[in-house]
Amino acid sequence: MVTILVEMNGDMAGQNTELLSREISSLHREIRGMKEKVADLEKQYQAEIRIKDAKIENLKNEIRQLEMKDQPLKYD
Repeated sequence: MVTILVEMNGDMAGQNTELLSREISSLHREIRGMKEKVADLEKQYQAEIRIKDAKIENLKNEIRQLEMKDQPLKYD
């Protein structure tokens, strides 16, 4: 939270207060936009992680299959 104190006389204080109010509103909108972008990037990052994890699992399975092919059959 930001607190701004303005000490002026009459109309000038009112004008500055309105300007500050508009600036604060603009900053709030900008922050909301940034939060939305961060949330989108987090979703994208999580999706990329899931894709990479799936690829790793597929590679592990392929390695297991190849290892099984390379082992000679054992007969009792």
